[in-house]
Amino acid sequence: MSLILGTLLGLVAWATLSLGLPKHFRALRARDPSLGERKFLRAIGWTTLVAMCAVCIAAYGWEFGSVYAAVLMMLTALAWALWLTRMTQVRAKR
Repeated sequence: MSLILGTLLGLVAWATLSLGLPKHFRALRARDPSLGERKFLRAIGWTTLVAMCAVCIAAYGWEFGSVYAAVLMMLTALAWALWLTRMTQVRAKR
């Protein structure tokens, strides 16, 4: 159960961190983000990334929890990057 929660938190973290960048925000929303939106998205992204690490460490302890957190960070980053690339291609075809 904690791996599912960690995975969901990781996806939310990478999504909000990437949308905090003007290039990715513009690719998906077709407008530039305001400074407040960028700061808010980045803050939410870092907070959920820390929450994902905390969930893994709470569930598996420091020895294995930190390893699970690192693995989930890499896997969710890859999944989000692939999804973001696909969505950018779909929007470009419209």
